[in-house]
Parts: sequence; structure tokens; C-alpha cells
Amino acid sequence: MPITSQMLGELEQLANAAPLGIFRFDEDRTILYANDRFVELVGRSAGDSVADLIPREEQGEEAPARRASDCESPEAEMGFDETDVEVDNRFLRFHLIQSATTEGELLGYCRDVSSELRQAADLLSQARTDPLSGLANRMALDEFLEANRHQRLAVILCDVDGFKQVNDTLGHHAGDEAIRVLARRLKGVTRPTDLVARIGGDEFVVVAPGVPTAETAMMIAERFHPFFRLPIEFDQSLIEVSATIGVSLGYIEDDAGVLMRHADHALYEAKNNGRDRIQFYAGEQADGTLTPLVLRRELRHAMEADELHVEVQPVFHINGTEGPLEAEAFLRWNHPLYGSIPPGLIIPVAEQTGMIRPLGAWSVASAASVASELSTSAGSPVSVAVNVSAVQLSDPTLVEMIERSIAEYGIAASQLPVELTESDRIDEVEGALEMLNAVSEMGVPIVLDDFGSGQATFGHLLNLPIDVVKIDRDFIETASTDRGFIMLKSFVNACHDLGIVPVAEGVETDEQLVAIAKAGIVRAQGYVLSAPILPEQFLDVALPIRAAMSARLAA
Repeated sequence: MPITSQMLGELEQLANAAPLGIFRFDEDRTILYANDRFVELVGRSAGDSVADLIPREEQGEEAPARRASDCESPEAEMGFDETDVEVDNRFLRFHLIQSATTEGELLGYCRDVSSELRQAADLLSQARTDPLSGLANRMALDEFLEANRHQRLAVILCDVDGFKQVNDTLGHHAGDEAIRVLARRLKGVTRPTDLVARIGGDEFVVVAPGVPTAETAMMIAERFHPFFRLPIEFDQSLIEVSATIGVSLGYIEDDAGVLMRHADHALYEAKNNGRDRIQFYAGEQADGTLTPLVLRRELRHAMEADELHVEVQPVFHINGTEGPLEAEAFLRWNHPLYGSIPPGLIIPVAEQTGMIRPLGAWSVASAASVASELSTSAGSPVSVAVNVSAVQLSDPTLVEMIERSIAEYGIAASQLPVELTESDRIDEVEGALEMLNAVSEMGVPIVLDDFGSGQATFGHLLNLPIDVVKIDRDFIETASTDRGFIMLKSFVNACHDLGIVPVAEGVETDEQLVAIAKAGIVRAQGYVLSAPILPEQFLDVALPIRAAMSARLAA
């Protein structure tokens, strides 16, 4: 049957009576047709553009993820694409389909979904909100912890003391009013970035992201702790309560509830100690040590959070000449919760978790950077030795790592000595000799550490490309005795015959310093000369000591 003008008029009448906005756009998003409801909803008619509302990329494979068609709907099943657009503070949902007759043109309809979206948002908010206090609830707390798992979080768990007595003596209405007042107080003294939640009848929790130290976490808790004690007015009565608080600090790994359990444990300890007090969780360091599990969890974050740094210990020439400036770099980790963590704990964990490669790269680059900066400040080359464990000798990227750092910081290879630790394990590492030869061929001095401690042996001196040997403090401590001096002098002579430079480390007394000088040792380091210091302190400390020692020994 042919379509008559009467039919078209009736279709037009039907379209204008429809509760939906019906439209047709060309490929440039100019309106070719719009019914009355569309004009009412969108405020635009035939000839106007909607390119700002429906960009071309909204249609087809490149449509953004916010399209409603990402959800299952009858329209999506029929081939419509859906997208929500805000127009004059209303949300319109456009249902779009390609024209079957004209390429690039779109047909479809739109409807006002503002009420639906508001209801959905309200339901979502209600699902995450405690109805009595207006604070976040347990669901919102869990989501917040999960969303912030890569930040250091302080979790502050607060239990209201005396709340049961308030309910028993003044009734539940009084208890409800106390909860509402305490909730407002907590919101008023916390940061906008903190989450404040009510997770039980008389339990609140504050989660503060980005807290650097245990001291800071305790300061946050101490700031709002007094607000629990302030009297609360209710029906011509004063409600008086307090709070016992447990605090934990750390990162979340696989278990988002670990910090909550730690805070709960601290809260339990605080209650046992008398209530109305704050207790910091210290369970994992109660015996003064860190468990490997905690170290593994924290080390990765330490590197990301830039908690690692180096200190340097000067190495002095003690033969009456000033000699070049030298130092050994030491890895330092000042954990905000556990304090200073020694390298002896860090390195094994790094080796076990596969982090030794990035940690080694960081150490090499840090030593090279310090050598470069000190050389510039001193006006002459300064060498800074970097410690390398036996396991690192199996890393095929070690040579490239050293080359890259030397080039990046513009220093000579001789300014970045590689100091071998754990030398007793070198023989167990496949390819260790080849790796050391490759490093040595670059012009990087190879230093054998801890000789005399039972780790380094004469075999290492004979078989490895050693340039410098550091004599362990156990050997140095006996140098002031006749037998000890004879043994030390014999070893020093052997080093000279082999073309190896002996260095005394761990020198702690003037008596030892005199003895090693008599034995023919030219270079020494130890606390009697200088403790490890920050790189920026190096020249201020090393230069006067070097000058004074040169003058004293020359005299």
C-alpha cells in the first residue's frame, strides 16, 4: 500500500503525542527531524546541531564506556546504542541506531532518566551509609580500604567507653543522640580525605591515607580523643563518655582487613590497660625484630615510597699523604613504623622475593650519583664503593647496570668500586668469575670485603680479579698483640706481593690505628675516624680529618 499524505500526517501526530523524544540526525549531528517532546527535552529543533551532545565517536565501536548499553537492556539487544547526556541539569538517555537507508545518519529516541539515576544514586548512598550517624558503614569502609591499598594507611579504631550505661540509665534515645553528636565531632576534626565510619553500636573507625609515621598516626588519634570526653546534652541531662582507641599503620597487601585486625588488637590491649587511652599496634615488633613476612610486605612499598637512602663512610689514607677521597656506601632504610632496618635484614629478603635486581640497580645508581655530586663539590674525583652480594653476580644485567650508572652520572669507572659481600657464597654462584672479570675489564675496582671473618679466603685472592681487600675488624682487633701484629703484617706483605691493596675496616681505637700503620696498611675506615654519615656531610667531615691525620702522621 502506498504511503499517503494522510498517513504521514497521522504518523506525525502520533510522534508528537509520544512521551519520548524522537529524532533523526545526519552524519554531522544536525537534526533532520525532531518531534515536539524532543524539542521540549533538548531545547533544539530541526536544523540545530547536537554534535556537542552526541559526538560522532559515541556511535559504534569507539563509543565510550559510560554508555548505558554497557548494561544489559532490551534496547541493547535490539541493536541500539545508549548514552546518557546531561542537558540543563537533567539526564537524558539517548537510544541510537544507524539508519538502514542513509549511511552516517542516526535514528532514535530519548527520555528523561534523571529520576531513575537519582534513585539509583540514593540507593547506592544508603547502602554505604550508617542511617543513625550519617557516617560511612562497613561496606563503604571495605571499599575505601581496597581503593587505597597502595597508600600507607593509619587505621584508628575507637570504642566508646560507658555507652552501655548510657543506654541502660537514660534509654536508647540518649544513646542514639550520643552517637550522632560523636559522629559530628569526628567529622569536624578529620581531613576531607579521611574516611570516618561507624561499624558497630559504639564503634567508630577513622582511616587516614598518606600517614608517614607511627608518630603522626598517634598525633591524629590524640587530636580527636578529647572530643569523646566532652559532655553531651540530652533532655536536661549530661551524657559523659570516653573512648579507648587502637591504632595501626601500614600497607594492605592481599588482605584488606589486616590493618583493621591490627587496630582491634591494639584496642584490646588498651582496654586491658585501663580504657580511655590510645594504644599503637606493635605486635609484629614486640620482640624487637621484624618477621620476614612483614619485611617482604614492606620492602616493595619502601622502594616506591622513596624510603631508602644511602650513608657513606670515609676511607682515609694513613701513611702521611692526603690521598684521594674515598667512601663506602651503605644502604639505609628508615621505616616510619619499625625505625632503622639494617642491610643484614634487607638483602636476604630482597634475594628471596626477587627484588634484589631493582634494589641492586638502585644501590649502584645511588653510589654513582653520590660519587658524581661529591666530585663536583670537592673539585677532584671521589670514589664511592657499592656493596654487591654474591647472588647479584648471577644477574646478567649487572654489567649493563654499572655501565649505565657510570655513563649517566659522568664518572670514571674507577670511582665506582664494587665491594663483594657474602664472599663465602661466591663459589656457589654459577658464572660469578666470568661476571667479575667482565666488571673488572670495565676498569671498575673489585673489593673483597670481610677478609679474616671466615667468609673471604686466600683462594678468593688467588682466583678472583681482586684489586682491594678489606681486612675484617676481627683481624684488626688483635693487631695490637704481638702474635696478631705478626699475622697482620704477613698478610699485608702477601697482599703487596699480589698487587692487592689492603684496607683496614672496623678500626675503633687509636691503638689499632697505630698498629695497622706499622703493619704497612695505607688505607683505613672505622668509627675512630668517622661513622657513616649523610653524603651532604661527607666533605665537611672528611676533609678536616684527612688534613689533621696527614699532619699528625707526617710529624
